[in-house]
Amino acid sequence: MKDLVINDGEIEKISSAAGYLEIIFKDWREDKWILSIDELIAFESIGAEGETLGSFIIEEQNEYKNKILKLMPEEENLKTNVFVFKSAWNDIPVLQAIGKSINAKPM
Repeated sequence: MKDLVINDGEIEKISSAAGYLEIIFKDWREDKWILSIDELIAFESIGAEGETLGSFIIEEQNEYKNKILKLMPEEENLKTNVFVFKSAWNDIPVLQAIGKSINAKPM
């Protein structure tokens, strides 16, 4: 993830399978990346596809994760993070995913 610049990039496509989330991302230079989140517990997308991003943060805990863990208490002891992609226009999360790790590789 060190070489990837999220600012002014765009989520083109989101695909999920049990325990896995794949995001096709186009950066500001028009280069495409595959972002993958492993050991996925849950994700929430609010208009993320086609959205210009302003920031990306990794949190150990947030309101979304608290809400999910109330619904899935069996997942509470797992070591997971929340991967948050925020809109460039209003700094509101457009995609949040709870999982173990995130990886990025150029397409």
